[in-house]
Amino acid sequence: MKKNKLLKNIEYHLNQCGMSRTDLANKIGLSASTVHSWWQRGTENISISTLAKISRLFGISLDELVFGAKEETCNEISFEEREVLRIVRKYYVTRI
Repeated sequence: MKKNKLLKNIEYHLNQCGMSRTDLANKIGLSASTVHSWWQRGTENISISTLAKISRLFGISLDELVFGAKEETCNEISFEEREVLRIVRKYYVTRI
């Protein structure tokens, strides 16, 4: 199955936070098999409340989770600032 934008965004933030899909499942209260199935069957059955939990976990808006960051926003952030954000997100995720 071709990955949709939402899955690409989730993978991106998982990588930024140093988390696995199983870690994500545990943090948002779902079984690992449910989360893993999104990559096999698609994301059309993910509830809004689950999307909200994921966006809160990553510290981003629902818009950013579903549609991604606006490119002009990413271009305005320096490499150093992105590294700081990555470290802060990783720190925050380990505290949830």
